[in-house]
Amino acid sequence: MKPKTIFTILVTAILTLGLFQNSEVISMKFLWMDFQISKLVLMLVIFIVGLIVGLLWGAPKLKSEDGEIENSVLEDEDKEWLKED
Repeated sequence: MKPKTIFTILVTAILTLGLFQNSEVISMKFLWMDFQISKLVLMLVIFIVGLIVGLLWGAPKLKSEDGEIENSVLEDEDKEWLKED
């Protein structure tokens, strides 16, 4: 087996064990709502929300119609070099 595969299996097993050790139900208050939720579900929801936010935050910036890179911290010289395609 490749080291990457072994690493992936180990990390998955460790995370799975950690999640299942925290499967008890807890009481939560959010604004005016009181509800009970499993720690496992709460941890998964927080992970998924964090993953989505991270993917959106790190998404590549879009170019405008004139080819200018929007929301960029690139210098003008770098922008010109990128346009030379």
